[in-house]
Amino acid sequence: MNNKIIVIKASVILIATVLIFSANISANKTTSQSLQKVNTDTQKILTQELGKGSILTEGFEDGDLPEGWSVIETNSYQNWFIGTDPAWAHTGNCEAFVNYDNHEDSDEWLITPNLDFTDYVNVSLVFWVWSNTNWPGATAKLHIRGTGFDDIIWDLIKDENWTTSGWYEKSFDLSSYAATIINISWQYVGFNGQSFGVDDVEVQGIAASEPTLEITSVTGPLGVKATIKNTGTANATNIQWSINLDGGIIFFGSSKAGEEPTIPMNKSIDVKIPLILGLGKTIIRVAASCTEGSTANKSQNATVLLILVLIK
Repeated sequence: MNNKIIVIKASVILIATVLIFSANISANKTTSQSLQKVNTDTQKILTQELGKGSILTEGFEDGDLPEGWSVIETNSYQNWFIGTDPAWAHTGNCEAFVNYDNHEDSDEWLITPNLDFTDYVNVSLVFWVWSNTNWPGATAKLHIRGTGFDDIIWDLIKDENWTTSGWYEKSFDLSSYAATIINISWQYVGFNGQSFGVDDVEVQGIAASEPTLEITSVTGPLGVKATIKNTGTANATNIQWSINLDGGIIFFGSSKAGEEPTIPMNKSIDVKIPLILGLGKTIIRVAASCTEGSTANKSQNATVLLILVLIK
């Protein structure tokens, strides 16, 4: 009888130990909060109205998916949601979060509004991440996406070695995306990884000042081509340009003028007279101006020999 009681007690202790151990593992990988789940059936990305300096600031404090943000959901249950338990937020009361799944693959996306960097330079991104790298079955990737490109600039498992769960700050220089429109996307992808949270997202930039037009080259030999570059810190718009040949005997192609809608920062355009027929020494005069007030002029000596333009 006593032996039977001892066996029963031992069995109870063993079962309790297993349950406690399992609970500890689960608590290390996921939140235990009961939170509102965000359901977005269609991807909806809006262009955000930008302020000077601070382009985007988001701490998810409204407790719901912010206006203009979107999610893409593929997992049956574990999708991005906005948590409202301050114990899990980096600051404030809320954060964006996606839990791991050990039953099916995850491919969950959290996407900012479209961000217009047209009038910004020196753009930077800072955000905080909750996770660790102890469960490499799934990872989180940071995408910068725009028209014609999708750049992955960070991968949790490949780039970090975080053995302790907690909030970690990440920062990135996005200056190479100046003068473009992009969105920032966090992709949680894989199977049975660590849960992943995002909070206190901030995108900042220095407001561009003004465009500066420069005629960087005038070349031949078939016709005349001039390169106009914007070396300033804002886009140039409504560019008026002209090419004129002054001197010599020009039978055909002595002048041409045109208009271009824009030259972005650090970009250039080529304008040309495709065919010139004449004889003798000439001066090629190129002029350009834009709505913002920048002007550029360049003169280049040349000799025209029938259809050849020889630059001196």
